[in-house]
Amino acid sequence: MAWLRSRREDKRSDEKLAIEYRQSEDQTVLGILYGRYLELIYGLCLQYFKDAARAEDATLDIYEELRIKLLKHQVDNFRPWVYRLARNHCLMVLRRGASHMTIDSSSVSISQELDPADMQFADTSHLEGEAIEKEAVLQALEACTEALPVNQCDCIKRFYLNGESYADIAAALSVTIGKVRSAIQNGRRNLKICLEGKKAHA
Repeated sequence: MAWLRSRREDKRSDEKLAIEYRQSEDQTVLGILYGRYLELIYGLCLQYFKDAARAEDATLDIYEELRIKLLKHQVDNFRPWVYRLARNHCLMVLRRGASHMTIDSSSVSISQELDPADMQFADTSHLEGEAIEKEAVLQALEACTEALPVNQCDCIKRFYLNGESYADIAAALSVTIGKVRSAIQNGRRNLKICLEGKKAHA
């Protein structure tokens, strides 16, 4: 997964990257930083939702939240900070849909407070135990992204990986914002269909 692994080769610390992003709003810098924690964030979301599709959606939504909040907060220790951000996002989604779902006793309690220092960014043994599965999911995600129609693939990558706005993408591709929005919505739907198909044949 070249476009994920290449981001992990940067030698700058998390905190230095966070400072650089706050100062420059460079989405490439944010992409490098987020790429380091993509698998861990996905693993945390999977623990909360117990559903791969919902975990994938939450992982993308957390990127959007990070893109905004990191500009407003000085972060001295990024790992526990992004853990809390991801955890709080999952809790918010679960609370919002609590009346429509039940959570079994083996899943994480909505009211449970997890200490990042103890958890080391979620249950390490659980994450290690599912490392191969998560790698397969990420590989499937990349394959499905590349299989999208060209306009959907381009818009998805620009929006989620490069952090470009609808307006930025529209200007770069010489299309309307409505077409960008439609391409992203259709791309997300097609990604879900593709991923579900791969799981069914796994």
